[in-house]
Amino acid sequence: MTDIYKNKKVYFFLFIIFILALPIILFTSNFGIGFYSNISQWSELGSFFGGVYTPILSILTLSVIFMQTILMSKQTKIQNKQLNLQNHQNEIQLDLIERAEIAKLSKNIDYYTELVTQSLNSTIQTDKPGQSITLKNAFEDAINIYKTDKAKFIRNQIMYKQCLSKLWLNWALVVGNIRYIETETRFEDYAEKCMQIECLKVMSKLGLQICKDLDLLLIATDHSLSNYPPLFLDYDKP
Repeated sequence: MTDIYKNKKVYFFLFIIFILALPIILFTSNFGIGFYSNISQWSELGSFFGGVYTPILSILTLSVIFMQTILMSKQTKIQNKQLNLQNHQNEIQLDLIERAEIAKLSKNIDYYTELVTQSLNSTIQTDKPGQSITLKNAFEDAINIYKTDKAKFIRNQIMYKQCLSKLWLNWALVVGNIRYIETETRFEDYAEKCMQIECLKVMSKLGLQICKDLDLLLIATDHSLSNYPPLFLDYDKP
Protein backbone atom coordinates (compact mmCIF):
# COMPACT_ATOMS: atom_id res chain seq x y z
CA MET A 1 0.00 0.00 0.00
CA THR A 2 2.86 2.40 0.82
CA ASP A 3 4.57 1.78 -2.56
CA ILE A 4 1.30 2.34 -4.44
CA TYR A 5 0.72 5.58 -2.53
CA LYS A 6 4.27 6.76 -3.37
CA ASN A 7 3.78 5.89 -7.05
CA LYS A 8 0.56 7.91 -7.19
CA LYS A 9 2.36 10.92 -5.74
CA VAL A 10 5.15 10.60 -8.33
CA TYR A 11 2.67 10.32 -11.21
CA PHE A 12 0.70 13.31 -9.96
CA PHE A 13 3.87 15.40 -9.65
CA LEU A 14 4.97 14.45 -13.19
CA PHE A 15 1.49 15.29 -14.50
CA ILE A 16 1.68 18.80 -12.98
CA ILE A 17 5.13 19.35 -14.52
CA PHE A 18 3.79 18.22 -17.89
CA ILE A 19 0.78 20.56 -17.70
CA LEU A 20 2.99 23.51 -16.75
CA ALA A 21 5.58 22.73 -19.42
CA LEU A 22 3.08 22.08 -22.23
CA PRO A 23 2.32 25.77 -23.08
CA ILE A 24 6.04 26.58 -23.22
CA ILE A 25 6.72 23.58 -25.45
CA LEU A 26 3.87 24.49 -27.81
CA PHE A 27 4.90 28.15 -27.91
CA THR A 28 8.58 27.53 -28.61
CA SER A 29 7.83 24.85 -31.21
CA ASN A 30 5.70 27.32 -33.19
CA PHE A 31 7.28 30.71 -32.55
CA GLY A 32 10.73 29.90 -31.27
CA ILE A 33 12.38 31.64 -28.34
CA GLY A 34 14.81 34.51 -28.06
CA PHE A 35 15.36 38.05 -26.81
CA TYR A 36 12.98 40.45 -28.47
CA SER A 37 14.06 43.98 -29.34
CA ASN A 38 10.51 45.37 -29.24
CA ILE A 39 8.85 45.92 -25.86
CA SER A 40 5.43 45.19 -27.35
CA GLN A 41 6.56 41.68 -28.22
CA TRP A 42 7.53 41.08 -24.57
CA SER A 43 4.16 42.45 -23.55
CA GLU A 44 2.39 40.08 -25.92
CA LEU A 45 4.49 37.19 -24.62
CA GLY A 46 3.54 38.05 -21.02
CA SER A 47 -0.12 38.34 -21.96
CA PHE A 48 0.00 34.98 -23.65
CA PHE A 49 1.57 33.10 -20.76
CA GLY A 50 -0.57 35.01 -18.26
CA GLY A 51 -3.72 34.06 -20.13
CA VAL A 52 -2.65 30.44 -20.41
CA TYR A 53 -1.20 29.85 -16.93
CA THR A 54 -3.80 31.74 -14.89
CA PRO A 55 -6.61 29.18 -15.44
CA ILE A 56 -4.14 26.28 -15.25
CA LEU A 57 -2.80 27.45 -11.86
CA SER A 58 -6.33 28.16 -10.67
CA ILE A 59 -7.40 24.63 -11.56
CA LEU A 60 -4.29 23.15 -9.92
CA THR A 61 -4.90 25.24 -6.78
CA LEU A 62 -8.50 24.05 -6.56
CA SER A 63 -7.32 20.46 -7.15
CA VAL A 64 -4.78 20.74 -4.32
CA ILE A 65 -7.42 22.24 -1.99
CA PHE A 66 -9.85 19.47 -2.95
CA MET A 67 -7.24 16.78 -2.30
CA GLN A 68 -6.34 18.35 1.05
CA THR A 69 -10.02 18.38 2.00
CA ILE A 70 -10.37 14.69 1.12
CA LEU A 71 -7.17 13.86 3.01
CA MET A 72 -8.31 15.80 6.10
CA SER A 73 -11.69 14.06 5.93
CA LYS A 74 -9.99 10.65 5.85
CA GLN A 75 -7.70 11.61 8.73
CA THR A 76 -10.69 12.83 10.73
CA LYS A 77 -12.50 9.52 10.14
CA ILE A 78 -9.40 7.57 11.20
CA GLN A 79 -9.02 9.71 14.34
CA ASN A 80 -12.72 9.24 15.18
CA LYS A 81 -12.39 5.48 14.75
CA GLN A 82 -9.29 5.44 16.95
CA LEU A 83 -11.06 7.58 19.56
CA ASN A 84 -14.13 5.31 19.52
CA LEU A 85 -11.89 2.26 19.82
CA GLN A 86 -10.03 3.85 22.74
CA ASN A 87 -13.31 4.76 24.44
CA HIS A 88 -14.57 1.22 23.93
CA GLN A 89 -11.37 -0.22 25.40
CA ASN A 90 -11.66 2.16 28.36
CA GLU A 91 -15.26 1.07 28.91
CA ILE A 92 -14.22 -2.58 28.86
CA GLN A 93 -11.37 -1.85 31.27
CA LEU A 94 -13.66 0.05 33.65
CA ASP A 95 -16.25 -2.72 33.44
CA LEU A 96 -13.63 -5.34 34.32
CA ILE A 97 -12.39 -3.25 37.24
CA GLU A 98 -15.94 -2.72 38.51
CA ARG A 99 -16.77 -6.42 38.26
CA ALA A 100 -13.54 -7.31 40.07
CA GLU A 101 -14.32 -4.84 42.87
CA ILE A 102 -17.89 -6.11 43.22
CA ALA A 103 -16.62 -9.71 43.29
CA LYS A 104 -14.22 -8.70 46.06
CA LEU A 105 -17.03 -7.03 48.01
CA SER A 106 -19.18 -10.14 47.53
CA LYS A 107 -16.45 -12.29 49.10
CA ASN A 108 -16.20 -9.84 52.01
CA ILE A 109 -19.98 -10.01 52.50
CA ASP A 110 -19.89 -13.83 52.55
CA TYR A 111 -17.00 -13.78 55.01
CA TYR A 112 -18.58 -11.35 57.47
CA THR A 113 -21.97 -13.08 57.16
CA GLU A 114 -20.26 -16.28 58.29
CA LEU A 115 -18.74 -14.39 61.21
CA VAL A 116 -22.22 -13.12 62.14
CA THR A 117 -23.45 -16.73 62.16
CA GLN A 118 -20.54 -17.79 64.35
CA SER A 119 -21.17 -14.84 66.69
CA LEU A 120 -24.83 -15.77 67.08
CA ASN A 121 -23.86 -19.35 67.98
CA SER A 122 -21.18 -18.29 70.46
CA THR A 123 -21.83 -18.19 74.21
CA ILE A 124 -21.30 -15.46 76.81
CA GLN A 125 -21.20 -15.54 80.59
CA THR A 126 -24.18 -14.19 82.54
CA ASP A 127 -24.11 -12.42 85.89
CA LYS A 128 -24.63 -15.78 87.59
CA PRO A 129 -21.40 -17.76 88.08
CA GLY A 130 -21.04 -20.75 85.82
CA GLN A 131 -24.09 -19.85 83.73
CA SER A 132 -23.83 -18.90 80.05
CA ILE A 133 -26.23 -18.19 77.22
CA THR A 134 -25.86 -17.95 73.47
CA LEU A 135 -25.19 -14.54 72.01
CA LYS A 136 -28.30 -15.04 69.89
CA ASN A 137 -30.46 -15.20 73.03
CA ALA A 138 -28.80 -12.10 74.46
CA PHE A 139 -29.31 -10.33 71.15
CA GLU A 140 -33.00 -11.27 70.97
CA ASP A 141 -33.51 -10.09 74.58
CA ALA A 142 -31.86 -6.75 73.78
CA ILE A 143 -34.00 -6.24 70.66
CA ASN A 144 -37.19 -7.12 72.55
CA ILE A 145 -36.30 -4.55 75.23
CA TYR A 146 -35.66 -1.94 72.49
CA LYS A 147 -39.02 -2.70 70.88
CA THR A 148 -41.00 -2.60 74.17
CA ASP A 149 -39.06 -0.09 76.30
CA LYS A 150 -36.67 2.15 74.35
CA ALA A 151 -35.92 4.28 77.41
CA LYS A 152 -34.59 1.22 79.28
CA PHE A 153 -32.52 0.19 76.28
CA ILE A 154 -31.01 3.68 75.95
CA ARG A 155 -30.09 3.67 79.68
CA ASN A 156 -28.20 0.42 79.17
CA GLN A 157 -27.06 1.13 75.60
CA ILE A 158 -23.34 0.97 76.42
CA MET A 159 -23.76 -2.38 78.16
CA TYR A 160 -25.67 -3.85 75.21
CA LYS A 161 -23.14 -2.45 72.78
CA GLN A 162 -20.25 -4.05 74.69
CA CYS A 163 -22.08 -7.35 75.13
CA LEU A 164 -23.01 -7.55 71.45
CA SER A 165 -19.87 -5.82 70.12
CA LYS A 166 -18.68 -8.76 68.01
CA LEU A 167 -22.11 -9.27 66.46
CA TRP A 168 -22.62 -5.52 66.05
CA LEU A 169 -19.26 -5.04 64.31
CA ASN A 170 -19.58 -8.01 61.92
CA TRP A 171 -23.09 -7.00 60.88
CA ALA A 172 -21.95 -3.41 60.30
CA LEU A 173 -19.25 -4.79 57.97
CA VAL A 174 -21.84 -6.87 56.08
CA VAL A 175 -24.10 -3.84 55.57
CA GLY A 176 -21.15 -1.54 54.82
CA ASN A 177 -19.85 -3.80 52.05
CA ILE A 178 -23.32 -4.08 50.51
CA ARG A 179 -23.68 -0.30 50.62
CA TYR A 180 -20.23 0.15 49.10
CA ILE A 181 -21.40 -1.60 45.91
CA GLU A 182 -23.24 1.64 45.04
CA THR A 183 -19.93 3.50 44.79
CA GLU A 184 -18.17 0.84 42.70
CA THR A 185 -20.31 1.03 39.57
CA ARG A 186 -21.41 3.84 37.26
CA PHE A 187 -24.78 2.26 36.57
CA GLU A 188 -27.48 2.65 39.19
CA ASP A 189 -29.62 -0.24 37.91
CA TYR A 190 -26.66 -2.62 37.89
CA ALA A 191 -25.65 -1.56 41.42
CA GLU A 192 -29.19 -2.07 42.69
CA LYS A 193 -29.34 -5.53 41.11
CA CYS A 194 -26.02 -6.55 42.69
CA MET A 195 -27.16 -5.25 46.09
CA GLN A 196 -30.40 -7.23 45.84
CA ILE A 197 -28.46 -10.40 45.02
CA GLU A 198 -26.17 -9.90 48.03
CA CYS A 199 -29.16 -9.19 50.31
CA LEU A 200 -30.84 -12.42 49.17
CA LYS A 201 -27.63 -14.36 49.84
CA VAL A 202 -27.39 -12.94 53.37
CA MET A 203 -31.09 -13.64 54.09
CA SER A 204 -30.72 -17.22 52.86
CA LYS A 205 -27.99 -17.77 55.48
CA LEU A 206 -29.39 -15.81 58.43
CA GLY A 207 -33.13 -15.53 57.80
CA LEU A 208 -35.10 -12.34 57.17
CA GLN A 209 -36.14 -11.78 60.79
CA ILE A 210 -32.57 -11.98 62.07
CA CYS A 211 -31.48 -9.53 59.37
CA LYS A 212 -34.26 -7.14 60.37
CA ASP A 213 -33.31 -7.32 64.03
CA LEU A 214 -29.64 -6.79 63.19
CA ASP A 215 -30.58 -3.67 61.19
CA LEU A 216 -32.57 -2.54 64.21
CA LEU A 217 -29.51 -3.09 66.39
CA LEU A 218 -27.53 -0.61 64.29
CA ILE A 219 -30.32 1.94 64.67
CA ALA A 220 -30.65 1.29 68.41
CA THR A 221 -26.91 1.80 68.98
CA ASP A 222 -26.72 4.92 66.75
CA HIS A 223 -24.28 3.38 64.28
CA SER A 224 -23.26 5.70 61.41
CA LEU A 225 -24.83 3.23 58.94
CA SER A 226 -28.21 3.94 60.56
CA ASN A 227 -28.16 7.25 58.67
CA TYR A 228 -28.87 5.27 55.50
CA PRO A 229 -32.19 3.55 54.74
CA PRO A 230 -32.06 0.05 56.31
CA LEU A 231 -31.49 -2.78 53.86
CA PHE A 232 -33.64 -5.44 55.53
CA LEU A 233 -35.97 -3.72 58.00
CA ASP A 234 -38.56 -2.87 55.33
CA TYR A 235 -37.55 -5.60 52.86
CA ASP A 236 -40.93 -7.38 52.72
CA LYS A 237 -42.94 -4.15 52.56
CA PRO A 238 -44.30 -3.05 49.15
